[in-house]
Amino acid sequence: MGLLTSVNNLNYTLEEEKRNKQLERIRKQKEKQQKEDLKRYKNDLEIYIKSEFDRYFEIGGSDYIVEFYNRDRKKEILNNFFDNIKITDKNGFDAIPFKNELEQYYYNKYNTILKKAHTEQKQQEFYNLQHMPIEEEEPEKLHVDWLKVAKTVFIVIIAIIFLPLTFLLSILFGCMKVMS
Repeated sequence: MGLLTSVNNLNYTLEEEKRNKQLERIRKQKEKQQKEDLKRYKNDLEIYIKSEFDRYFEIGGSDYIVEFYNRDRKKEILNNFFDNIKITDKNGFDAIPFKNELEQYYYNKYNTILKKAHTEQKQQEFYNLQHMPIEEEEPEKLHVDWLKVAKTVFIVIIAIIFLPLTFLLSILFGCMKVMS
């Protein structure tokens, strides 16, 4: 009997160790998934901030940077991002995943991304100025297109000859019709 109990205890212990290993593996997978999700959200946050800067710099130029240093504007950008990633659970409650971590990351990266975007915008504006077409003020040369002149003269001659001729013929036919 003691041997059977020992075997059962051993089986129970082995099953418990197997269950514990499986739970540990599941826990590690969840942690890994959470780290990947957090990394993805951080990347999305950086892309969102960069696109926001680029959009307004394209509209207002590099001088628009002053608006981005406003605290309210910073909060507005962050809240807009949170609105984009908001998740509604099955009970209808809104939740923002990794809100504290993302908020901290946002305030750490905001100025760095802003300076980088501002520098890129200034370089783009400088490039646009360098490659802007220069309007040369040359006196306009008198260029005569002889083909157009010949066509115009031909049309005028035809009009001068045929319009009176057509007028006279219409009078003549009108008189003949009245006489008959």
